[in-house]
Amino acid sequence: MISVDILCWDKLFSLMGQIVLHPAAPFAVIIYRVCIFWLVHYLAKVIPLKIGDRFRSVIDDAWWFGTIESQEPLQPDYPDSLFQCYNVCWDNGDTEKMSPWDMEPIPDNAVFPEELGTSVPLTSAESRALIYKPLDGEWGSRTRDDECERIISGINQLMTLDIASPFVAPVDFQAYPMYCTVVAYPTDLSTIKQRLENRFYRRLSSLMWEVRYIEYNTCTFNEPGSPIVKSAKFVTDLLLHFIK
Repeated sequence: MISVDILCWDKLFSLMGQIVLHPAAPFAVIIYRVCIFWLVHYLAKVIPLKIGDRFRSVIDDAWWFGTIESQEPLQPDYPDSLFQCYNVCWDNGDTEKMSPWDMEPIPDNAVFPEELGTSVPLTSAESRALIYKPLDGEWGSRTRDDECERIISGINQLMTLDIASPFVAPVDFQAYPMYCTVVAYPTDLSTIKQRLENRFYRRLSSLMWEVRYIEYNTCTFNEPGSPIVKSAKFVTDLLLHFIK
């Protein structure tokens, strides 16, 4: 397996999380997009792939093998995009479009399936290697587990307040059918709580970024200065203060 500079990668995401603290900040959005652009092209360079190469990918906790057949942009309007730019053929005969960061060259010590077109289960060591390990300071002075449990406890208390009731559960799209056409990234307290329980967030700054979307989405969908907008600001500020 190619060794990617994980430290550099994680420092980049940490920087992104610190900069993009409020989704309404235009300059922050520009920086975020620049970071994503840099990351995508960085990965494409450290994982070089060309037509005819054999590769493997992890799907459902197993290694699957295939061959790159051709390369073309997914959308002609974005000829430089690497997203799903490779046409591949899996060893079972299925074809698919893949991105370079979804594949890796097959290492010399790889274990192959006994039957062509089948998969090889990940070893316990490989599974552990794929699990993200937080860097020092990404969750403050505590461990991620300790901090997640502390914040979950705080969210449980917050959800008992009347002022937080509009933000406890996902917005009902049947009641508000236009919501999903206006709000690009819906979120709510129960979703954030569930993601904390599943250790979805890699670092504290990522959690804070999503919490701010409670207020941002409310401001986007509702009239400025309306009671629900004021409530969203109060709930968001209260939760951010607790997290900090």
